[in-house]
Amino acid sequence: MKDPMPLKLNKINLLILGKPNSGKSTLFNYLCKNELSPTGDEYGLTKKNYSSEFEFDNHIFVINDTPGLRRKNKISNKDEELRNKRTLSILRKVDVVLLLIDSIENITRQDFRLLDNAIQKKKIIFTVFTKFDLVDDKKNYRKNILINLRNNFSYYNEINVEFISVHNRLNINKLLKIIIEKINLLPKRIPKKDIKKFTNKLLKENRFPKQKGVSIKSKYVVQTDQAFPSFKIFLNTNKKVSQNYVNFFTKEFRDYFNLIGVPLNLTFMRSKNPYQIK
Repeated sequence: MKDPMPLKLNKINLLILGKPNSGKSTLFNYLCKNELSPTGDEYGLTKKNYSSEFEFDNHIFVINDTPGLRRKNKISNKDEELRNKRTLSILRKVDVVLLLIDSIENITRQDFRLLDNAIQKKKIIFTVFTKFDLVDDKKNYRKNILINLRNNFSYYNEINVEFISVHNRLNINKLLKIIIEKINLLPKRIPKKDIKKFTNKLLKENRFPKQKGVSIKSKYVVQTDQAFPSFKIFLNTNKKVSQNYVNFFTKEFRDYFNLIGVPLNLTFMRSKNPYQIK
């Protein structure tokens, strides 16, 4: 199967999210090569949205720094409410979300809530651990973070995880290169013959989960026209499939077609006549 042609995008839109002092403005200023967004030790210095452009590897990036998102019950005034609305508006328009987490802190419920919010908007998501230069045992730290995410975040295969340091210029270019790679996967079209090979593989291995003793199998798969990879899975049942089946099929599909870390929409279609095979 041929890899997709590089997407001819004039601009890649990024949004930086994260708790205060996670390094959002520091990364923003470094990429823009300009001190536009305020930085410092004071809690929550960024009070408004900042936007700028920079070029990397023949791509133009539009990067947005915001005060972040707060839970509704934590908003104390009209200004905070307005900033929240503006951030949500930007979130709906961007291609990529960078959720920044300070490496010297643990992942919190707030981080997981921000991840959930971005996933629901079908964005390419990078969980970026900042200040990685301050971590002594980098190999073990990275291993433990990935285990934590895999065990505690059900959408693990939908996100990308990177570790950077603006201070040491560590992995910044790597992060940007991977962003471009993931963007180029969005228009990916999968030939019907390759989808057939995938479903035949699952059938041959007899790995379809059973539901009330019955093996639920896909009859055929159709790709639909969306801004990201989207497919309709036609099944041999007229019953609603379990979440266990959805999770199984989605993981297998992502792994087989190398769609890790990008939005993916699979719609499972029930058959009116499950015994009629097309």
